[in-house]
Amino acid sequence: SVVDFIEAQDKHVTEAYWRSYLSGIVSTPIGSINSNVPSTAPCEEPLEMVFKIPLADVSNVAQRAGVTVAEFTKLAWAATLRKYTRQNDVVFGQVLANRDIPVKDADRILGPLLSTVPCRVKFDDAALLSSLMSGIELERGDMMCHTHASLIDLKRWSAVEGDLFDTLFVFQNMPGETAFEDSIGFSVLETEATPYSLEYTFELIVEPNEFELIAHALYKPSMVSRTQARLMLDEFEHTLDQLYTLVETDASVCALWELSPAQTKFIKDASFGPEMDLPYELLHHAFEEWAEKRPDARAIEFEGEWLSYEELNKQANTLACELVAMGVCVGSRVAVIMERCLEFPIGLLAVLKVGAVMMPIDASFPADRILYILVDANATCVITTGPHLPFIQEFSGIPIVVFSSETLAPLPKTFEVSTNNVASPDDEAYIVYTSGSTDQWILV
Repeated sequence: SVVDFIEAQDKHVTEAYWRSYLSGIVSTPIGSINSNVPSTAPCEEPLEMVFKIPLADVSNVAQRAGVTVAEFTKLAWAATLRKYTRQNDVVFGQVLANRDIPVKDADRILGPLLSTVPCRVKFDDAALLSSLMSGIELERGDMMCHTHASLIDLKRWSAVEGDLFDTLFVFQNMPGETAFEDSIGFSVLETEATPYSLEYTFELIVEPNEFELIAHALYKPSMVSRTQARLMLDEFEHTLDQLYTLVETDASVCALWELSPAQTKFIKDASFGPEMDLPYELLHHAFEEWAEKRPDARAIEFEGEWLSYEELNKQANTLACELVAMGVCVGSRVAVIMERCLEFPIGLLAVLKVGAVMMPIDASFPADRILYILVDANATCVITTGPHLPFIQEFSGIPIVVFSSETLAPLPKTFEVSTNNVASPDDEAYIVYTSGSTDQWILV
């Protein structure tokens, strides 16, 4: 009997198997958003989708890959979860029928054989998809004698903090209704289906009929919304289609990262808020208005010296006139090479006023790094202060503007904006190079 089979299994071997299988896993639940759907909400329509590729074709591809249709769809679900958790080590619950155990007439036994155990899939982006299939196939035989373990024991053996898993995969491979009722000797009555799960954040039930695969989704409203559940179901369909298309090619596992059009659109829409009119079209416009409203207020201060908004604005205008005379305009990239001083914000503001791109560079950087940045960004000119001029002249062959706040103050100039110096909100404004060995630049 089933009970005799379970009692005959070595409990220590089962524990050792599951401890090894679950070693090092980290809980990665997908449920996090409370959508405020009450538990007494009216019954909604079930969430389901019909896979567009005929079941016979899916079955043939799975067979050639050495797995069952159930394992094929389970792997597609694992790849779907990977997209949501952003983890290459995915764990979810799976309901097993256990009709392969060596017990007489096990294939005719229903409820007592069902068990829920973890399924763990590790993804290696550099590996071929075919290697994933091989792993699923090997797991089938290894796990068969240990699926009777309880979830309480499994949780304890895993030593994981939080839930072991919060999603469930079910492949409901039942015979036709008439044949099934004849085999068990009684009739099965269907109850009204709801899209809600009482225990798991998300349950995926895949059910083949004679010609096609149908997937049903159940979700916990307190954890995910119906819209999110629908998107997950759609993403599973897309991933299953990906797997079907790629499994017999030389594609690598990383191809399964590709998102569905629906998910891509959702992310794109969520990444950009509504367009709103801003009070200032460009950054320095806000400063210029403030300089008019509060001309005497302190704008910058360094080592006991300070400039008011009016003084800072006038000195930046004077420096901007010099930049325009050198041909600096919209699109020009101007390196502001200084250490912390009053002149640093004057230089940045002057660059913005002429519509150019400011590139702040710390003068303490090694010469070879500064030269690399200037060449890599194709800088038009350099703005610096007197103390750094000899250092920059040693390696830079581009024009250099040297100034100080003291020299600008007595000779104010009115900056007249020409068409070549009128930037738009879509033009480059700021380039900064990241620290580290790669020296990648970020454009704003």
